[in-house]
Amino acid sequence: TSNELRRGLETHGVPGDLTITPKSGLYFNTVVADFESLYPSCIDSYNLSYETVDCQHEECKTNQVSDTGHYVCTKRRGFLAALVGALKDLRIRWFKPQTKDTALSEIERRQAETTAKMIKLLTVSSYGVTVRIHGLACPPLAESITGYGRWALQTAWNTAEKYGLHPVYGDTDSLFLENAPKTKVDQLLKTVKEEMRLDLAVERHYSVCVLSAAKKAYFGILPDGTPDLKGLTAIKSNAPKYIQDVFKTSVKELATVKNSKEYEQAKKKITSIVENSIKDLRNRKFKTEDMIFSIRLDYDPRKKIASKFLPQPYQCAKQLIDSGTNVKEGDIVNFIKVKPFTYQGREFTVKPADQVKNTSEINVEDYVRNLT
Repeated sequence: TSNELRRGLETHGVPGDLTITPKSGLYFNTVVADFESLYPSCIDSYNLSYETVDCQHEECKTNQVSDTGHYVCTKRRGFLAALVGALKDLRIRWFKPQTKDTALSEIERRQAETTAKMIKLLTVSSYGVTVRIHGLACPPLAESITGYGRWALQTAWNTAEKYGLHPVYGDTDSLFLENAPKTKVDQLLKTVKEEMRLDLAVERHYSVCVLSAAKKAYFGILPDGTPDLKGLTAIKSNAPKYIQDVFKTSVKELATVKNSKEYEQAKKKITSIVENSIKDLRNRKFKTEDMIFSIRLDYDPRKKIASKFLPQPYQCAKQLIDSGTNVKEGDIVNFIKVKPFTYQGREFTVKPADQVKNTSEINVEDYVRNLT
């Protein structure tokens, strides 16, 4: 009913996913197992819906959601659980297999892939609306979804350890298993399916996986030598092309590494690549356009530029506004780090990219620090 959808509860921040701090280091033959559509699966498997979370039945209060203070109805099937579950199963069990079915034509496989992506978008969004959409936001439901998500990852981690596997990192719906035997991985997948009613599947293999001490920042080398880079500062889209290119060239040295000895040899080559790149920086052997930072403005620049301390993106915005360019919140500004100079009584360290006329203006030591 409309009353069950709109409980009149105040919306607020919701505890999010679980990220288990990585055991930083180098790992060989790493298996990455992902939960298939984790949040939609939790909604389906654990009957999470507007009318089932914190229902009115006294006897349901024992069916607690881990670490949330909420409980789930055991007497009725939730409409959101039924709807999301049907869409999820349609994607995973019908359209997704068709994308790899060689008996189908290429057009049919592409149509299946497009449909699967569309359904995935709908099912994944089913969590987002419980947090953000006016009239549909429901904090107890949202907290129950993320609560089951955290429980699922931690339980899978604990189960992996029980089976003698070596999990080294867990992030939202992914579990990284070092040098994992196939038989034990299969046992883990089967247990998750039977005991947790969730689908855990092997998504990727890394011949080499390097985990940093930071969460959500790592890279792996796929069996064909292709690097898979996640969350690393050097390859974010706002980093200068010069730094991105050096990083990608360095990572390619790991493409054929299979053991610690080869890794040590690759490290020496990477050291040489970086040292030569630093020499090129100091000798100004680069193109000006390769030194551009591209940053999105999170605040209204006209309000921000009055601040005593002005971050570099807003230094750029100030100069652009003064030159007659309309710059607003949400815009991307392109700038280059230059030698400090005085601008309207304040010290600035960047200029808009199109205002830098030659490489002699560029503060190469700033780029050396970034590259290092």
